[in-house]
Amino acid sequence: MEKTLVVKFKIMGNLRFLSHLETVVMFQRALARGGVEVCYSEGFNPRPRMSLPLPRSVGVQSDDELLYASMVGDEPCLDQERLKEQIRRQLPQGCEVISIALVERKTSFQPVSAVYVFSLTGLAGDEKIKANLDSLRRALAAGGRVVVERRADKNRPFRKIDVSGYIDSVECEENVLVVKCNITPAGSVRIDEILQLLQIDFSRLAGPVKRKTVQWKQN
Repeated sequence: MEKTLVVKFKIMGNLRFLSHLETVVMFQRALARGGVEVCYSEGFNPRPRMSLPLPRSVGVQSDDELLYASMVGDEPCLDQERLKEQIRRQLPQGCEVISIALVERKTSFQPVSAVYVFSLTGLAGDEKIKANLDSLRRALAAGGRVVVERRADKNRPFRKIDVSGYIDSVECEENVLVVKCNITPAGSVRIDEILQLLQIDFSRLAGPVKRKTVQWKQN
């Protein structure tokens, strides 16, 4: 019977510089070395059927990552703690397994929202940033447009994008900025766009941006 293995984990330290694809490959190798049997796609170049459904920007730490994979197994109940230990032993320092679960069917996960934390130097006393925060909050409360400039890559021109529907809340706690972002099939707001809206330079960051929590919808 096909099952779905669901792994929740953290990414910290230097591993935050891994790309989305490199993170997937890291887990492919960890599962293979740990003896975890996952299902493979068909064709000339079969690949493990696994997904990391919410890409993480390079350089961002995360306390709430999720990966799921189709898994084979005839046992009525696989030992989840044993599986967790098998996987944990094969992962490098900076990747911490929080929990694993086995779903007794094929399933998938879709991100609904995420909370990001920005540590900034001198945020509490910066009147310009406070004014920008107030302006953004008023625009969101009034249902107005919140426009950023975005481009897919350096070879394409900038486009103006309304991201008002992607920002749920923006809170300031001393030198910490906490932003809750909505995520839809059409996309979400980017980390650099949040800083763009508030006119905050990356040099003001006192540490890595952290994805604190993610709300998931199971399909």
